[in-house]
Amino acid sequence: MEDRKISIPDTDTLKRRISEQISSSWPEASRREIYESQAMEVGYHGLFVRLKQEGIKGKVKAIVFDAIRFVTLWQERINHGIHQALMGLGQSMIQLNQRQEKQGRDVERIIGLQSKVQEQLTGLQSKVQEQLTGLQSSVQAQMDEHRQMMFQHQRSLDLFLELARRRFPQPFEKHEIDAISKEANHSLDGVYMAFENQFRGEREAIKKRLSVYLPLIQTIIGSEKMTLDIGCGRGEWLEILKHHGVKAKGIDTNRVAVRLCRDLGLDVEETDALMFLKTLTDSTCHAVTGFHIIEHLPFEHLIVLLDEVYRVLIPGGIAIFETPNPANILVSAYDFYRDASHIKPVHPDTVRFFAEFRGFEKTAIYLVQQSGDQCQLIDFKTWRLDTLQNYIDIPRDYALIAHKSL
Repeated sequence: MEDRKISIPDTDTLKRRISEQISSSWPEASRREIYESQAMEVGYHGLFVRLKQEGIKGKVKAIVFDAIRFVTLWQERINHGIHQALMGLGQSMIQLNQRQEKQGRDVERIIGLQSKVQEQLTGLQSKVQEQLTGLQSSVQAQMDEHRQMMFQHQRSLDLFLELARRRFPQPFEKHEIDAISKEANHSLDGVYMAFENQFRGEREAIKKRLSVYLPLIQTIIGSEKMTLDIGCGRGEWLEILKHHGVKAKGIDTNRVAVRLCRDLGLDVEETDALMFLKTLTDSTCHAVTGFHIIEHLPFEHLIVLLDEVYRVLIPGGIAIFETPNPANILVSAYDFYRDASHIKPVHPDTVRFFAEFRGFEKTAIYLVQQSGDQCQLIDFKTWRLDTLQNYIDIPRDYALIAHKSL
Protein backbone atom coordinates (compact mmCIF):
# COMPACT_ATOMS: atom_id res chain seq x y z
CA MET A 1 0.00 0.00 0.00
CA GLU A 2 1.26 3.30 -0.97
CA ASP A 3 1.78 5.63 1.90
CA ARG A 4 -0.30 8.76 1.58
CA LYS A 5 1.06 11.98 2.81
CA ILE A 6 -1.18 13.97 5.07
CA SER A 7 -1.29 17.48 3.80
CA ILE A 8 -1.77 19.84 6.67
CA PRO A 9 -2.73 23.31 5.54
CA ASP A 10 -0.83 26.15 6.94
CA THR A 11 -2.28 28.52 9.44
CA ASP A 12 -3.19 31.20 6.96
CA THR A 13 -5.10 28.68 4.86
CA LEU A 14 -7.07 27.45 7.93
CA LYS A 15 -7.90 30.97 8.96
CA ARG A 16 -9.06 31.77 5.45
CA ARG A 17 -11.32 28.69 5.29
CA ILE A 18 -12.86 29.42 8.71
CA SER A 19 -13.36 33.02 7.67
CA GLU A 20 -15.12 31.90 4.47
CA GLN A 21 -17.40 29.63 6.47
CA ILE A 22 -18.21 32.43 8.87
CA SER A 23 -18.85 34.80 5.94
CA SER A 24 -21.37 32.37 4.46
CA SER A 25 -23.44 32.14 7.71
CA TRP A 26 -22.95 35.41 9.66
CA PRO A 27 -23.08 38.96 8.43
CA GLU A 28 -19.99 41.09 8.37
CA ALA A 29 -21.11 43.22 11.34
CA SER A 30 -21.40 40.19 13.63
CA ARG A 31 -17.96 38.88 12.59
CA ARG A 32 -16.44 42.28 13.24
CA GLU A 33 -17.95 42.43 16.75
CA ILE A 34 -16.59 38.95 17.51
CA TYR A 35 -13.03 39.63 16.35
CA GLU A 36 -12.98 42.98 18.04
CA SER A 37 -14.19 41.56 21.35
CA GLN A 38 -12.32 41.67 24.61
CA ALA A 39 -10.91 38.15 24.14
CA MET A 40 -8.97 39.16 20.99
CA GLU A 41 -7.36 41.96 22.96
CA VAL A 42 -5.77 39.77 25.65
CA GLY A 43 -3.01 38.07 23.54
CA TYR A 44 -4.83 35.66 21.22
CA HIS A 45 -2.43 36.27 18.30
CA GLY A 46 0.61 35.86 20.52
CA LEU A 47 -0.65 32.50 21.79
CA PHE A 48 -1.49 31.35 18.28
CA VAL A 49 2.02 32.22 17.03
CA ARG A 50 3.67 30.31 19.89
CA LEU A 51 1.55 27.20 19.13
CA LYS A 52 2.44 27.43 15.46
CA GLN A 53 6.11 27.40 16.28
CA GLU A 54 5.76 24.01 18.06
CA GLY A 55 5.45 22.14 14.78
CA ILE A 56 2.62 20.05 13.38
CA LYS A 57 1.07 19.35 16.79
CA GLY A 58 1.26 22.99 17.64
CA LYS A 59 -0.43 23.88 14.37
CA VAL A 60 -3.21 21.38 15.07
CA LYS A 61 -3.64 22.78 18.56
CA ALA A 62 -3.71 26.26 17.12
CA ILE A 63 -6.39 25.25 14.61
CA VAL A 64 -8.49 23.57 17.31
CA PHE A 65 -7.92 26.45 19.72
CA ASP A 66 -8.84 28.92 17.03
CA ALA A 67 -12.09 27.10 16.28
CA ILE A 68 -12.98 26.61 19.96
CA ARG A 69 -12.04 30.19 20.79
CA PHE A 70 -14.27 31.47 18.04
CA VAL A 71 -17.25 29.57 19.51
CA THR A 72 -16.29 30.73 23.01
CA LEU A 73 -16.12 34.33 21.88
CA TRP A 74 -19.53 34.03 20.30
CA GLN A 75 -20.95 32.51 23.51
CA GLU A 76 -19.41 35.30 25.53
CA ARG A 77 -21.04 37.77 23.21
CA ILE A 78 -24.37 36.06 23.66
CA ASN A 79 -23.84 35.97 27.46
CA HIS A 80 -22.93 39.63 27.40
CA GLY A 81 -26.13 40.41 25.50
CA ILE A 82 -28.16 38.38 27.98
CA HIS A 83 -26.41 40.15 30.85
CA GLN A 84 -27.14 43.56 29.32
CA ALA A 85 -30.77 42.56 28.79
CA LEU A 86 -31.05 41.40 32.39
CA MET A 87 -29.43 44.60 33.61
CA GLY A 88 -31.87 46.62 31.53
CA LEU A 89 -34.76 44.57 32.85
CA GLY A 90 -33.53 45.06 36.43
CA GLN A 91 -33.22 48.79 35.88
CA SER A 92 -36.72 48.87 34.42
CA MET A 93 -38.02 47.00 37.44
CA ILE A 94 -36.28 49.47 39.78
CA GLN A 95 -37.83 52.37 37.90
CA LEU A 96 -41.21 50.64 38.01
CA ASN A 97 -40.88 50.13 41.77
CA GLN A 98 -39.90 53.75 42.18
CA ARG A 99 -42.95 54.86 40.21
CA GLN A 100 -45.14 52.56 42.28
CA GLU A 101 -43.68 53.98 45.50
CA LYS A 102 -44.24 57.51 44.23
CA GLN A 103 -47.81 56.63 43.27
CA GLY A 104 -48.26 55.08 46.72
CA ARG A 105 -47.03 58.28 48.35
CA ASP A 106 -49.33 60.30 46.13
CA VAL A 107 -52.26 58.10 47.12
CA GLU A 108 -51.37 58.47 50.82
CA ARG A 109 -51.10 62.23 50.40
CA ILE A 110 -54.48 62.33 48.68
CA ILE A 111 -55.99 60.20 51.43
CA GLY A 112 -54.41 62.52 54.04
CA LEU A 113 -55.81 65.58 52.26
CA GLN A 114 -59.18 63.88 52.06
CA SER A 115 -59.09 63.13 55.80
CA LYS A 116 -58.03 66.68 56.57
CA VAL A 117 -60.82 68.10 54.43
CA GLN A 118 -63.28 65.74 56.11
CA GLU A 119 -62.08 66.83 59.54
CA GLN A 120 -62.42 70.48 58.57
CA LEU A 121 -65.90 69.86 57.23
CA THR A 122 -66.83 67.99 60.40
CA GLY A 123 -65.39 70.77 62.56
CA LEU A 124 -67.20 73.40 60.52
CA GLN A 125 -70.43 71.45 60.77
CA SER A 126 -69.99 71.10 64.54
CA LYS A 127 -69.19 74.80 64.87
CA VAL A 128 -72.23 75.79 62.83
CA GLN A 129 -74.39 73.41 64.84
CA GLU A 130 -72.99 74.81 68.07
CA GLN A 131 -73.67 78.36 66.95
CA LEU A 132 -77.19 77.43 65.91
CA THR A 133 -77.76 75.72 69.25
CA GLY A 134 -76.39 78.73 71.10
CA LEU A 135 -78.55 81.07 69.05
CA GLN A 136 -81.57 78.90 69.70
CA SER A 137 -80.81 78.85 73.42
CA SER A 138 -80.33 82.62 73.43
CA VAL A 139 -83.61 83.21 71.61
CA GLN A 140 -85.37 80.79 73.93
CA ALA A 141 -83.90 82.53 76.98
CA GLN A 142 -85.03 85.92 75.71
CA MET A 143 -88.51 84.56 75.07
CA ASP A 144 -88.60 83.13 78.59
CA GLU A 145 -87.48 86.46 80.01
CA HIS A 146 -90.16 88.37 78.14
CA ARG A 147 -92.75 85.83 79.19
CA GLN A 148 -91.72 86.20 82.83
CA MET A 149 -91.81 89.97 82.57
CA MET A 150 -95.28 89.88 81.00
CA PHE A 151 -96.45 87.55 83.75
CA GLN A 152 -95.00 89.85 86.40
CA HIS A 153 -96.55 93.00 84.94
CA GLN A 154 -99.87 91.24 84.50
CA ARG A 155 -99.85 90.13 88.12
CA SER A 156 -99.06 93.65 89.32
CA LEU A 157 -101.80 95.11 87.17
CA ASP A 158 -104.32 92.51 88.33
CA LEU A 159 -103.55 93.24 91.96
CA PHE A 160 -103.87 96.96 91.48
CA LEU A 161 -107.17 96.62 89.59
CA GLU A 162 -108.57 94.24 92.20
CA LEU A 163 -107.74 96.60 95.04
CA ALA A 164 -109.13 99.54 93.08
CA ARG A 165 -112.34 97.68 92.35
CA ARG A 166 -112.85 96.68 95.96
CA ARG A 167 -112.08 100.09 97.43
CA PHE A 168 -113.45 102.44 94.82
CA PRO A 169 -114.52 105.18 95.58
CA GLN A 170 -113.07 104.77 99.09
CA PRO A 171 -109.35 105.65 99.57
CA PHE A 172 -106.75 102.90 99.87
CA GLU A 173 -105.83 101.69 103.32
CA LYS A 174 -102.22 101.44 104.48
CA HIS A 175 -101.87 97.66 104.07
CA GLU A 176 -103.27 97.94 100.57
CA ILE A 177 -100.79 100.65 99.69
CA ASP A 178 -98.04 98.46 101.19
CA ALA A 179 -99.18 95.57 99.02
CA ILE A 180 -99.04 97.73 95.94
CA SER A 181 -95.62 99.07 96.97
CA LYS A 182 -94.34 95.55 97.57
CA GLU A 183 -95.54 94.51 94.15
CA ALA A 184 -93.79 97.52 92.66
CA ASN A 185 -90.51 96.29 94.16
CA HIS A 186 -90.66 93.37 91.72
CA SER A 187 -91.10 95.52 88.64
CA LEU A 188 -87.42 95.09 87.68
CA ASP A 189 -87.07 91.40 88.51
CA GLY A 190 -87.30 90.39 84.89
CA VAL A 191 -84.80 93.05 83.85
CA TYR A 192 -82.27 91.87 86.43
CA MET A 193 -82.64 88.25 85.37
CA ALA A 194 -82.02 89.27 81.77
CA PHE A 195 -78.90 91.07 82.99
CA GLU A 196 -77.78 87.94 84.89
CA ASN A 197 -78.31 85.73 81.84
CA GLN A 198 -76.12 87.97 79.71
CA PHE A 199 -73.25 88.69 82.09
CA ARG A 200 -73.11 85.90 84.69
CA GLY A 201 -72.27 83.16 82.21
CA GLU A 202 -73.70 79.96 80.79
CA ARG A 203 -75.57 77.77 83.23
CA GLU A 204 -73.40 74.68 82.72
CA ALA A 205 -70.20 76.72 83.07
CA ILE A 206 -71.42 78.12 86.40
CA LYS A 207 -72.31 74.63 87.62
CA LYS A 208 -68.82 73.34 86.81
CA ARG A 209 -67.34 76.28 88.66
CA LEU A 210 -69.49 75.89 91.78
CA SER A 211 -68.80 72.16 91.98
CA VAL A 212 -65.49 73.00 93.66
CA TYR A 213 -67.44 73.61 96.90
CA LEU A 214 -69.25 70.27 96.89
CA PRO A 215 -66.61 68.31 98.85
CA LEU A 216 -66.84 70.89 101.67
CA ILE A 217 -70.56 70.23 102.00
CA GLN A 218 -70.25 66.46 101.75
CA THR A 219 -67.84 66.33 104.69
CA ILE A 220 -70.45 67.67 107.17
CA ILE A 221 -73.70 66.56 105.56
CA GLY A 222 -76.48 65.34 107.87
CA SER A 223 -79.54 63.50 106.61
CA GLU A 224 -82.04 65.41 108.77
CA LYS A 225 -80.55 68.86 108.20
CA MET A 226 -80.48 71.01 105.09
CA THR A 227 -78.19 73.29 103.14
CA LEU A 228 -79.64 76.77 102.78
CA ASP A 229 -78.60 78.79 99.74
CA ILE A 230 -79.22 82.50 100.20
CA GLY A 231 -79.81 84.46 97.00
CA CYS A 232 -80.03 81.26 94.95
CA GLY A 233 -80.60 83.12 91.64
CA ARG A 234 -80.97 80.71 88.73
CA GLY A 235 -80.42 77.69 91.00
CA GLU A 236 -77.17 76.25 89.60
CA TRP A 237 -75.82 75.41 93.09
CA LEU A 238 -79.15 73.89 94.14
CA GLU A 239 -79.09 71.68 91.05
CA ILE A 240 -75.65 70.38 91.99
CA LEU A 241 -76.74 69.59 95.54
CA LYS A 242 -79.92 67.89 94.37
CA HIS A 243 -77.99 65.78 91.87
CA HIS A 244 -75.72 64.54 94.69
CA GLY A 245 -78.57 63.78 97.06
CA VAL A 246 -78.03 66.74 99.38
CA LYS A 247 -81.18 68.18 100.95
CA ALA A 248 -81.19 71.85 100.02
CA LYS A 249 -83.46 74.88 99.97
CA GLY A 250 -83.00 78.19 98.23
CA ILE A 251 -84.36 81.65 98.93
CA ASP A 252 -84.41 84.75 96.72
CA THR A 253 -86.32 87.99 96.49
CA ASN A 254 -86.37 87.94 92.70
CA ARG A 255 -89.74 86.53 91.66
CA VAL A 256 -88.59 85.62 88.16
CA ALA A 257 -85.62 83.68 89.54
CA VAL A 258 -87.86 81.85 92.00
CA ARG A 259 -90.26 80.86 89.26
CA LEU A 260 -87.36 79.63 87.10
CA CYS A 261 -86.00 77.46 89.93
CA ARG A 262 -89.41 75.98 90.68
CA ASP A 263 -89.83 75.09 87.02
CA LEU A 264 -86.62 73.08 87.43
CA GLY A 265 -88.11 71.18 90.37
CA LEU A 266 -86.02 72.96 93.00
CA ASP A 267 -87.19 73.84 96.50
CA VAL A 268 -87.09 77.65 96.46
CA GLU A 269 -89.01 80.28 98.39
CA GLU A 270 -89.55 83.93 97.52
CA THR A 271 -88.50 85.80 100.64
CA ASP A 272 -85.95 88.13 102.19
CA ALA A 273 -82.88 86.38 103.58
CA LEU A 274 -82.90 87.94 107.06
CA MET A 275 -86.64 87.51 107.45
CA PHE A 276 -86.42 83.83 106.52
CA LEU A 277 -83.42 83.13 108.76
CA LYS A 278 -85.29 84.58 111.74
CA THR A 279 -88.09 82.07 111.19
CA LEU A 280 -85.70 79.12 111.58
CA THR A 281 -84.93 77.48 114.89
CA ASP A 282 -81.41 77.06 116.19
CA SER A 283 -79.15 74.42 114.59
CA THR A 284 -81.41 73.89 111.60
CA CYS A 285 -78.80 73.79 108.81
CA HIS A 286 -75.59 71.91 108.34
CA ALA A 287 -74.48 74.50 105.76
CA VAL A 288 -75.43 78.00 104.65
CA THR A 289 -74.12 79.35 101.36
CA GLY A 290 -74.35 82.61 99.51
CA PHE A 291 -72.71 83.26 96.16
CA HIS A 292 -72.26 86.93 95.29
CA ILE A 293 -74.71 88.34 97.82
CA ILE A 294 -72.68 90.05 100.55
CA GLU A 295 -71.56 92.78 98.15
CA HIS A 296 -75.26 93.69 97.84
CA LEU A 297 -75.69 94.24 101.61
CA PRO A 298 -75.13 97.32 103.78
CA PHE A 299 -72.64 96.83 106.59
CA GLU A 300 -75.33 96.53 109.29
CA HIS A 301 -77.19 93.83 107.33
CA LEU A 302 -73.93 91.89 106.83
CA ILE A 303 -73.38 91.72 110.60
CA VAL A 304 -76.96 90.59 111.23
CA LEU A 305 -76.60 88.01 108.46
CA LEU A 306 -73.48 86.54 110.08
CA ASP A 307 -75.25 86.36 113.44
CA GLU A 308 -78.31 84.60 112.04
CA VAL A 309 -76.24 82.17 109.97
CA TYR A 310 -74.18 81.25 113.03
CA ARG A 311 -77.35 80.65 115.01
CA VAL A 312 -79.07 78.34 112.51
CA LEU A 313 -75.97 76.24 111.81
CA ILE A 314 -75.44 72.97 113.65
CA PRO A 315 -72.23 72.72 115.73
CA GLY A 316 -69.44 72.15 113.24
CA GLY A 317 -71.63 73.46 110.41
CA ILE A 318 -70.08 75.44 107.57
CA ALA A 319 -70.77 78.84 106.02
CA ILE A 320 -69.54 79.70 102.52
CA PHE A 321 -69.82 83.20 101.05
CA GLU A 322 -68.28 83.95 97.65
CA THR A 323 -67.83 87.53 96.46
CA PRO A 324 -65.80 89.58 93.94
CA ASN A 325 -62.17 89.99 94.97
CA PRO A 326 -61.20 93.67 95.37
CA ALA A 327 -57.51 92.67 95.48
CA ASN A 328 -57.80 92.22 91.72
CA ILE A 329 -57.50 95.77 90.46
CA LEU A 330 -59.48 94.99 87.29
CA VAL A 331 -62.38 93.91 89.50
CA SER A 332 -62.20 96.71 92.06
CA ALA A 333 -61.65 99.44 89.46
CA TYR A 334 -63.97 98.27 86.70
CA ASP A 335 -65.82 94.95 86.66
CA PHE A 336 -67.44 95.37 90.07
CA TYR A 337 -69.50 98.30 88.86
CA ARG A 338 -71.09 96.48 85.97
CA ASP A 339 -73.85 95.32 88.34
CA ALA A 340 -75.80 98.41 89.41
CA SER A 341 -77.18 96.59 92.46
CA HIS A 342 -73.70 96.17 93.97
CA ILE A 343 -73.12 98.43 96.98
CA LYS A 344 -69.38 98.12 97.56
CA PRO A 345 -66.63 95.50 97.44
CA VAL A 346 -65.92 93.61 100.65
CA HIS A 347 -62.26 93.30 101.59
CA PRO A 348 -61.32 89.69 102.47
CA ASP A 349 -59.70 90.77 105.75
CA THR A 350 -62.87 92.61 106.69
CA VAL A 351 -65.32 89.76 106.20
CA ARG A 352 -63.00 87.28 107.90
CA PHE A 353 -62.54 89.59 110.89
CA PHE A 354 -66.28 90.06 111.40
CA ALA A 355 -66.94 86.33 110.97
CA GLU A 356 -64.46 85.54 113.73
CA PHE A 357 -65.74 88.43 115.84
CA ARG A 358 -69.28 86.99 115.67
CA GLY A 359 -68.12 83.55 116.83
CA PHE A 360 -67.05 81.56 113.76
CA GLU A 361 -63.98 79.33 114.00
CA LYS A 362 -61.56 77.87 111.47
CA THR A 363 -62.19 80.79 109.17
CA ALA A 364 -60.19 81.07 105.97
CA ILE A 365 -60.17 83.03 102.73
CA TYR A 366 -59.78 81.01 99.54
CA LEU A 367 -59.20 82.33 96.05
CA VAL A 368 -61.33 80.77 93.32
CA GLN A 369 -58.77 79.87 90.66
CA GLN A 370 -60.27 78.91 87.30
CA SER A 371 -58.40 77.58 84.27
CA GLY A 372 -60.68 76.52 81.43
CA ASP A 373 -63.23 74.10 82.84
CA GLN A 374 -61.06 73.32 85.87
CA CYS A 375 -61.52 75.20 89.15
CA GLN A 376 -59.70 75.00 92.47
CA LEU A 377 -59.54 76.80 95.81
CA ILE A 378 -56.22 78.41 96.74
CA ASP A 379 -55.40 79.66 100.22
CA PHE A 380 -55.28 83.45 100.02
CA LYS A 381 -52.21 83.52 102.28
CA THR A 382 -50.14 81.74 99.63
CA TRP A 383 -50.69 84.46 97.02
CA ARG A 384 -47.95 87.07 97.06
CA LEU A 385 -48.94 90.68 96.48
CA ASP A 386 -45.52 92.23 95.93
CA THR A 387 -45.89 93.62 92.42
CA LEU A 388 -48.52 95.30 90.32
CA GLN A 389 -48.72 92.18 88.17
CA ASN A 390 -49.70 90.15 91.26
CA TYR A 391 -52.73 92.40 91.70
CA ILE A 392 -53.67 91.86 88.06
CA ASP A 393 -53.21 88.09 88.03
CA ILE A 394 -54.91 87.30 91.34
CA PRO A 395 -58.25 85.44 90.86
CA ARG A 396 -61.32 87.62 90.49
CA ASP A 397 -63.38 85.95 93.23
CA TYR A 398 -62.72 84.77 96.76
CA ALA A 399 -64.72 82.82 99.31
CA LEU A 400 -65.03 83.09 103.08
CA ILE A 401 -65.21 79.60 104.57
CA ALA A 402 -66.07 79.49 108.26
CA HIS A 403 -67.32 76.90 110.78
CA LYS A 404 -69.50 77.08 113.83
CA SER A 405 -67.75 75.86 116.93
CA LEU A 406 -68.53 72.36 118.18
